[in-house]
Amino acid sequence: MTLVVAQAAGGTNDAVARFIADRLSRNMGQRFVVENKAGAGGNIGTASTARAEPDGYTLLVSVNNPLTINPSLYRSTGFDPVADFVPVSLLATAPYVLVANPKFPAKTMPELLALAKEKPNQIQYASSGIGTVNHLLVEMLGFETGTKFVHVPYRGVSSLMSDLVAGHIELGFATMPAVQSFLEGGKLTALGVSSTKRLGIAPEIPAVAETVPGYGSELWVGLFAVRGTPPEIVARLHREITKILDDPKERAALTAMGVNPATSTPEELAAVLKQDLKLWQGIVAKVGVKID
Repeated sequence: MTLVVAQAAGGTNDAVARFIADRLSRNMGQRFVVENKAGAGGNIGTASTARAEPDGYTLLVSVNNPLTINPSLYRSTGFDPVADFVPVSLLATAPYVLVANPKFPAKTMPELLALAKEKPNQIQYASSGIGTVNHLLVEMLGFETGTKFVHVPYRGVSSLMSDLVAGHIELGFATMPAVQSFLEGGKLTALGVSSTKRLGIAPEIPAVAETVPGYGSELWVGLFAVRGTPPEIVARLHREITKILDDPKERAALTAMGVNPATSTPEELAAVLKQDLKLWQGIVAKVGVKID
């Protein structure tokens, strides 16, 4: 059984997928493997999964941006997030953390915004690609505060982190699993989290919304089957995921990775998908980003 991840290894989606694959393999007596198919902002892996046989042997573990942002961002993604997939369950959520190299002069959100207004179009920020959430989060910040930053897209989280730590780039948003060890080692400085409230595992990091009221967005990870997969297979997968994520030890293990365990019914995940499609359609239009 293959869990397709449409991003490179090393990111939050990949980490959650490998965690789930390991537990499903143990519990179901069937080998689950993770296959990374990165490219085009997640479109390549997502589109290839949409074309797979609907037999339950190929599943998609996806973060929100390919399914909810890309349809508004790209002229053609190669898939329809609603028509081509059957939601199974949410797996986890995680806020993004705005981090900076320790040598960067701004250490707080108010200091960053003051510096950005003093030096428009001079502060560089990294993202894992054009149209990704960590790209749009900074664009949203600029739109809401009247500041302008310089976007430097990377091809994945690992290279982004390396250059941030080395000081080749000044700041960027990344999920807690990607930055946690660097924060603990003093190699990066946290300026704020993208959730509307502070994190339980890192209450010392303020929410960006404390400086910019109304600002906020989180990453979510969900499990999807190919449209046409037999309902009994979807139901079995949902039961197994719920069993894993209802276990306190497994929840603690995921929490230690820097994500919040989350489950849902297939219907609830379908509602989240449709709601976020509408949300990001408005944000992409407001920011004015398009990819041909």
